Amino acid sequence: MLALIRLAIPSLGSSLTPWQTELVPPITLRLDSVFLGEIGGIRGLIHIEYQNTLDQSMPRRMYAYDFNLEQTVFAAQGEYLPIVSIVIWAVSGMTPPAVLHLEQFGKTLAHHEYFEIHLTRVPWRQDLDPVLLVLAPYFQDVQRTDLVEIGERLHAGAPPEQRAILLGSFLALSQRTFGSIDEVIAMILEKVGLIMIDLEQAMAESTFGKAILQKGIAEGEARGEARGEARGKFAGLREAIATIWQTAYAAPLPQDIADALLNASEQELLDALKAIALRADITELRTRFGW
Repeated sequence: MLALIRLAIPSLGSSLTPWQTELVPPITLRLDSVFLGEIGGIRGLIHIEYQNTLDQSMPRRMYAYDFNLEQTVFAAQGEYLPIVSIVIWAVSGMTPPAVLHLEQFGKTLAHHEYFEIHLTRVPWRQDLDPVLLVLAPYFQDVQRTDLVEIGERLHAGAPPEQRAILLGSFLALSQRTFGSIDEVIAMILEKVGLIMIDLEQAMAESTFGKAILQKGIAEGEARGEARGEARGKFAGLREAIATIWQTAYAAPLPQDIADALLNASEQELLDALKAIALRADITELRTRFGW
């Protein structure tokens, strides 16, 4: 997250602390992420919104979010903290200007600006922090033929303790973007000296890895696979299960299991996702989850 935010704000300090998002907001708005940090030595809040769809109402939304965040912080601790907002666009196309300006009666009633990061405009060959290459499937002009080189570069440049989780996440996002990439995965693993179980174990044990595997939640909503947030979440989890099943067992998710998942609870889907990522025995999976 530090490396990502620095694409927009190079003067960001060396650490971020997740803010108490349960305090936000006082009304029915839902914020994606809020961090406490320093920019140019000034302590403040960094508010992040992630967008997988084009939304022309974004300027007004960001104004409403940040106004309510400011009021919530003041009510909770009696101080006004500066708020810096960033919208991270993971979709190409024309986005609205990153400013809300309301002028009426000869007065400026509101003026609010925010930063933007357009992942689809990031050139992956530039001198990037290597950890950012985990997001390379979204970057500008990345082709299937580039994935092996990117995977090697990511593995070589990432901190040793993060290599497996970052590479596994990169491959998961690549598979979502380009479809079946079994031959690419095999080439990368051979070049970096890892086996698939190393990556799957790292993904299953990492909060970040689980989030990547469940990324289909947002994608499901964006493609209109469900009506409403709850249904979209279930569709996304089922898609994540199908994706990791293909990787773990080198075969498509059986249709009878896919049908059974339609009636599973959210917790059952999450438990199944973790078990599949750990390559549990299929017979044991069927018995455990009643498939």
